[in-house]
Amino acid sequence: MFGGRNRKTSTRTEIVNGKPVIRVKIDIEGNLLEKSSEQVTITEDVIKQIEQQLSKQGEKAYRDLIQKTQEKQSDIFGFGEHVRALQPIYWDREIKTKENWQQMYKDLAVDVSVKLHIRRVGMKAA
Repeated sequence: MFGGRNRKTSTRTEIVNGKPVIRVKIDIEGNLLEKSSEQVTITEDVIKQIEQQLSKQGEKAYRDLIQKTQEKQSDIFGFGEHVRALQPIYWDREIKTKENWQQMYKDLAVDVSVKLHIRRVGMKAA
């Protein structure tokens, strides 16, 4: 079991082939909780494998969540505000209104990358 302690997110916007692309980078630090009844030796290699696996699972979970919001045309992450603030010429020329953004949001390309770092390995009695 992994318990996240700190999370840092950075969001970049780009215009690629005339359409906005959002790149989200998420860094998560946390602790790995271990049950002492399981006789598993936690080495650096095992921790790196767990970090990679959890990063992949996190990326999938974030992508799935974004896809659900796109189906409902509900930009709960404020990606439209990033586009409006950082690409104002594009916004004024192509989007102009919240309603137009909601339509565009359905097909918005969002690239999500998650980097997870395990800080500590704890012990829990079974």
